[in-house]
Amino acid sequence: MKRFLQVCLLMLSCVIFAGTSFAASGVTQSTLNIGGTVANVIYIDMNVANRAIVPAIANDSISTDAPASSVLSTVKSGTVVAAINGGFFDSYYDSSATQTVASGNYPRVYSTILKEGRMLNAGGDIAVIGMTYAGDVYIDRVKLSPIITLRGNTKVTAWGVNTIYNDPSAVYVLTDDFRYPVNIPASSMVVTIQNKIITSVSSGHASYVTPSGVTTVVYGSTAYANAMKWNSNPVVGETAVFHYSATPSNTANTSAWNSMRTVIGGGGILVQNGAVAVDHPQNPTAADQRPDAFGQRSFVGKLRDGRLILGTVNSSFRTIANALIAAGVQDAIFMDGGASSALYCNGAAITSPGRRLATMLAIVDETSTAQKPDTSTPAGANGPSSWAKSSVDSALSLGLLPTHLNNNFKRNITRKEFCDLIASFLRAKTGSSIEYICRLENLSVSSKPYSDSNDYYVPYVSALGIVTGYPDGTFRPNDPIKRQDAAIMLQRLANFLKASPIRSTSSFSDAAQISEYARPGVDFVTSLGIMNGNANGTFAPHANITREQAIITMVNAYNNIR
Repeated sequence: MKRFLQVCLLMLSCVIFAGTSFAASGVTQSTLNIGGTVANVIYIDMNVANRAIVPAIANDSISTDAPASSVLSTVKSGTVVAAINGGFFDSYYDSSATQTVASGNYPRVYSTILKEGRMLNAGGDIAVIGMTYAGDVYIDRVKLSPIITLRGNTKVTAWGVNTIYNDPSAVYVLTDDFRYPVNIPASSMVVTIQNKIITSVSSGHASYVTPSGVTTVVYGSTAYANAMKWNSNPVVGETAVFHYSATPSNTANTSAWNSMRTVIGGGGILVQNGAVAVDHPQNPTAADQRPDAFGQRSFVGKLRDGRLILGTVNSSFRTIANALIAAGVQDAIFMDGGASSALYCNGAAITSPGRRLATMLAIVDETSTAQKPDTSTPAGANGPSSWAKSSVDSALSLGLLPTHLNNNFKRNITRKEFCDLIASFLRAKTGSSIEYICRLENLSVSSKPYSDSNDYYVPYVSALGIVTGYPDGTFRPNDPIKRQDAAIMLQRLANFLKASPIRSTSSFSDAAQISEYARPGVDFVTSLGIMNGNANGTFAPHANITREQAIITMVNAYNNIR
């Protein structure tokens, strides 16, 4: 019964797929003799106005499948004038069982997909066809890597897009095109990005689905610990831009590949620079995918005159490559073959697939103009306030400002980051590193003085007596630092440098709110003008201090601690 229903479904698909025939300009259905076998081919002039290569994604949801006609119906930008099946996917999953990521039972797409400049799937170093926003078409082996740029200056290379990794060292991206619930371990960190701003950083949980309009970045536990260690961790409110970088085999086209509108991955290279390339070591090596194995094949090529050729045939890759070169093809790749082979021209099916498809490569005469996505960091989003800019410039020139703190100046500085500032201050003020200073003072520096901190400079600042932890043995490195705590740390820093003590008492209207341990610090910093009170006569001891405010205090301390 199940087999009967499948046959009926495929027959219905063929009827719908055929549609109504029409003749698009510069689209010609033909045949080609490939080793004595007749191949169905389509020649396409890509110089026709508003003609584009568009990925058709089943159900508008990556790693799902649907009848070919349904896949093509997802193209809304214009009229599909030709199409061929896409790259490899898991077509052997059990459709009668529940489809879940955890079980691996779903039609996972293996090839690279870039749609409107946005990566939907990363297939590694793979044979692809791509089209720029100017309409130029390229075919090559290209490694496309998903990139997240944090704060405008920290680039994080993800392992993949919409592919799940259980390795704790992994960083991967989930887009809202991937609609399967994902079980993310509580030890991982889930970072959400919307409109180029990090909106949340939270622990993983079961059944996570990326909300519409959001990009999710998942850090495995080890990856996140390393990001924290090297000050490259994502922080709520900071900028984050999701884009990609491309490394093609033909490096002369690197710039073009990094400005693609569309990229669709195939299986392997057939022809490269007018020569047979089926023996390329990175082509698939399965028995039925070897260069001289015969089978049902589909292919896409670019002729020397700029036209594209799409085709299906029962042959071997080597035979196809030789025939394509004889026909004037400069570069060509093969797509998924076998029962996935599909070819469509001018409203009619030429080769009907024997299964549902996950993706298709569609040639579309568009009625709208595509807009290239803006992958730049928002201007001014990470810069200091106008009243803080001169102090930031001074901090940079004096060597007081670590590179990882030279951005997102309006966000609260953390306890750990304040320690980083102190380490930079000591080097700038004394000419010696904090590590050397601790050795000179014969101080014992514990590698992990606090249970919750693996931060590099915290143990050194703690050994100098400038910072302390909490009674429970924690340091709470990512907590924002309060104004009164910054004040007492600065006084302890001055004491270490043997600066003259200040004995005056500050008079603020909220002086009673200053904790007893912090009073000497508040008196010290306000007497020297390192920190000031507010216009309303308060000190606000429990208010947080921002990065730019902390930088100003460090510049003032540098100039006033003698």
